[in-house]
Amino acid sequence: MNLSDVAGIDGFNKFNEGDTIRRGLPALAYVNEAFWRLENEKLFPKAWVFVGFSHELDKPGDAIPVSVGGKPIFLIRNQAGEIKCFHNVCRHRCLKIIDKPNNVGPRIRCPYHSWMYNLDGDLQSTPFFGGPNNHTPEEFNMDEQGLVPVRTGVWHDWIFVNLSGCALEFDEFVAPMERHLKGIDFDLLTPVATLDFGEVHTNWKALMENFIEPYHVPFVHASTTEQPLSDHFTVVDGACLGSAVDVKQSSDASDTLAVSSRYLTLFPNFVLGRYFPDQIGVHLNISTATVESYTPPKVKS
Repeated sequence: MNLSDVAGIDGFNKFNEGDTIRRGLPALAYVNEAFWRLENEKLFPKAWVFVGFSHELDKPGDAIPVSVGGKPIFLIRNQAGEIKCFHNVCRHRCLKIIDKPNNVGPRIRCPYHSWMYNLDGDLQSTPFFGGPNNHTPEEFNMDEQGLVPVRTGVWHDWIFVNLSGCALEFDEFVAPMERHLKGIDFDLLTPVATLDFGEVHTNWKALMENFIEPYHVPFVHASTTEQPLSDHFTVVDGACLGSAVDVKQSSDASDTLAVSSRYLTLFPNFVLGRYFPDQIGVHLNISTATVESYTPPKVKS
């Protein structure tokens, strides 16, 4: 987004006035519904958005519904063990196909008219679509009616999607973060715990900014960590934004949670904390949105 995108939103005109360089966003960007809808239209569809963990899709047929920019999509592991993503609407009457995490078996079935798709999204059967005892009308081309795929990238255990298909190459997107994770043998990493905070009633940007700014640490975490504000430094490397601290170990450091750390994000919503010597924590933050005005995507010919 740029400043011209918000020109028509009440309360942003003053922010756009003059030639002064603006640092940060006005308060309305965190509470204004029109701005949030603009993000759903202009930001999330065009970005690589973090949507899930591959270890939660353990077996073929495991599926998880998610939402990106108000658009319903779902993740699924196919028979070949690959992670796929599709728009979560049947090609017949646009009913939502996956409504909760589950294993769908070898086929994806629409609960409305029982249209069936394989785990690669190909349409397999359309019972009685042509009338009694006529499941496939002669003029109907099933090859053109598969589920609409979403561009997907998997980096280690982390799944990203790009709705528009126009974001930069995935390897290029994650490269800045990789530069700050050198020395980690990802083959040795094992998921050990999941903490579900449910729905957090705040703007998604506030969660992201809280993670990467150390300003609050000496005040909020004074009893649990010793990380002086003056010891932190910023990380600005392409889409990788964050802060870091190198803690000098002392005899009493074992009484706190103070360790050398990297608090890193990939814009817009990927959050990773690296805690030396051997821990990583990843936060999944998804901005929830309504789908009242959702229009099913068209298939490119």
